[in-house]
Amino acid sequence: MGKVRFIFIFLLAIAVSRGASASLIQLNFTVKDFIPIALYSDGIEYTSDKPAPASEVKGQFVWEGTSIFDGANNLVSVKLRIGDYEVSFDEVFYEVGLPFYGPTHSLDGNFSGGSSRTNDFQLEYLISTLEPIAFIYFIEGYEYDDINFPVGYVGRNFTEFDIRLIEHDSAPPTGVTAPAVFSLFGATLLGFGLIKRRRII
Repeated sequence: MGKVRFIFIFLLAIAVSRGASASLIQLNFTVKDFIPIALYSDGIEYTSDKPAPASEVKGQFVWEGTSIFDGANNLVSVKLRIGDYEVSFDEVFYEVGLPFYGPTHSLDGNFSGGSSRTNDFQLEYLISTLEPIAFIYFIEGYEYDDINFPVGYVGRNFTEFDIRLIEHDSAPPTGVTAPAVFSLFGATLLGFGLIKRRRII
């Protein structure tokens, strides 16, 4: 009986330890009403009169973590289009911002690798409350006095901003399927019951 009880406890411990793995966190957002960003050089303000190429931007980021307050250090997937530009997974990185209104999570894309900032973006939200701050993106800029000025737009009207846990890694140990684990539990319980019945008889 002691041996059967040991096997039962061992299988239970495996199931519990596997169920306590990291979760997946999903962020969905929609932002609209973009306005041009004013840029300054030598005290002179430059504001583009070009209309925003995307009046609305929708996106989704998924990363590993244990809480919705965790930052996106371990990205799993990215779905984001800005105008005609499809953002790829490798173009996105995460950082912590420290603006005057408090620490923020920031999902950024820096694609151009230079000063043009073409197709760069930043999504920023407060760590403490998960409140969105802004979504900023840049398109190809223009030259003025040998200086490249990017054309940027900012949107603060979020019609959707949802962060939630979507999945738990509850997979059984390698080589053992979930039905097999439950079968082992059942067989163990059945064996335990037969032993008790024999002792009663």
